[in-house]
Amino acid sequence: MRGRAAAGVPGAPAGQPAPDGPAAAEHRLPSPLHLAYLGDAVWELHVRTQLVTGREQKLADIHRQAVEQVRAAAQAGRLRRIEAELTEAEREMVRRGRNASPQGPRAAEASDYRFSTGFECLLGYLYWTGQVERLAELLERMSGRE
Repeated sequence: MRGRAAAGVPGAPAGQPAPDGPAAAEHRLPSPLHLAYLGDAVWELHVRTQLVTGREQKLADIHRQAVEQVRAAAQAGRLRRIEAELTEAEREMVRRGRNASPQGPRAAEASDYRFSTGFECLLGYLYWTGQVERLAELLERMSGRE
């Protein structure tokens, strides 16, 4: 299921849901924190790809911009901006991620850390279930390029 990258979503699954479809894949979902772990990688790769594409900048500048976009407060803000547009299943994944979130680092507000875990859980869920088009759509909306 998670073979080659799909167009528009670096590192995304091949674009096909699990053999029995997304509903069957939900019965085999990893834990919310494992989905968040995957979602963190999806977001990081998306951010880095966007920063490198079409720009000639010093690597240190790109790294600083990436760190700014992947921190908990930034992720929480992006999620809050699109939350009303999520489907019921997507909101449920965000809720599960928020509720599973452990105490975050001291540098992050607890509510931001929980929301960022929900954000990452959502991205991991869409990646895991092969919902590549929806994942690409949300990545673009959260990046502010709709």
